[in-house]
Amino acid sequence: MKLAWLVSPTVAESPAGREIARALRESGVDPAVFVGLEGEGDSASLVRLDGLRARHPRKELWRYELVLYSIDAEPASAFARGIFGEWPGIVLLRGIELDRDFVVRLVDRALALGVESEALAERLRREHPYAEVVAIDSTQPAALSDGLRELIARATARREGWPEPLLETAFAEIPGWLPG
Repeated sequence: MKLAWLVSPTVAESPAGREIARALRESGVDPAVFVGLEGEGDSASLVRLDGLRARHPRKELWRYELVLYSIDAEPASAFARGIFGEWPGIVLLRGIELDRDFVVRLVDRALALGVESEALAERLRREHPYAEVVAIDSTQPAALSDGLRELIARATARREGWPEPLLETAFAEIPGWLPG
C-alpha cells in the first residue's frame, strides 16, 4: 500500500516518529514522509523528509492510496492541519486541545481517527457515532502497531467506493443534471 505521511519534522525524527514508521512498515506500508509545505496557494509544494520538493498537495497526494495526517501540538505540524482533507485519510492526533469546529471538520472528512486516550475516543464516539475512532497507546510498541493496523483497515474499508457517492453528490448540485 502506498501511504503519504504528513508529519512535523520534529516528530518524524523523534523516537515516537521512528516507532510509527516502524509500525507502518510492519503493517506492509512503506510511507512517503512529508514534513512541510513551502509557498502558498497554487505555487505551494510539499517538502519530503529527505529534502526533496514535491508538487502542490492536490497534485501529489492523489498518487497515494491513503494519507496519514499526524496532527500534534508542534507548531510545525500546522501544515498538515491546514491541508487536511485534500485527500481521504487517517488522522493521528497527539497532545492537542480540540476545539469544536476542528472536531466537526475531522469527523466529517477523516476516514479514521487515532487518539491517545480511551476517554477521548469514547467522547468522540458518543458525540459522533458515525466516526471511526481508535484509541492508540503510543507508549507501547505492540499497541501502536496494532492500533495503526486497525486504523488502516478501517480507513481502507470505509474508502471502498468513496468516489461514486462523492460524484453523485457533486453532480446533484449541478442544475439540470440528470443521472442516466
